[in-house]
Amino acid sequence: MAPSAHTESLDVQLYGIALRLCPVRFREDFAGDMARDFADARSESRAAGRAELWRFRGRMAGDLARTIVTQWFRTGLPAFAAAAAIVPVVVVPILASLWRHSQFAIPVHARDAEAIGLSLYAVVAVLLVAETIVLTTWTTRLMRRPRQRR
Repeated sequence: MAPSAHTESLDVQLYGIALRLCPVRFREDFAGDMARDFADARSESRAAGRAELWRFRGRMAGDLARTIVTQWFRTGLPAFAAAAAIVPVVVVPILASLWRHSQFAIPVHARDAEAIGLSLYAVVAVLLVAETIVLTTWTTRLMRRPRQRR
């Protein structure tokens, strides 16, 4: 019989909370087994003495951190976040470079200089919104794929 939430050790409760940092699908498939295995291994380590319990905590903290990072990278979402950050950083300087080398020049004291600058800001804003829509759509489609059973 599983212990109730009130009788679980703080270690087991913290491990269960930390498991919530894993991606949802991974958590649905493995969190229950991982929490039970952790509780069993903790009991064995506790019986072996205080020093062994602290070594166990260190190993499990490192293992859980590695699992969380690995599982998020397997989802591909960090790649989308990186693309969302990199695309504007790359596209805007390219557009600015193309604009600078274009055939027409804007006089510094032209009445329309502010309007042209505002237009450039608007183009950048539209590009960012378009990129956000594309990446959001792409991400949600990947996440909606049916799970493949082993």
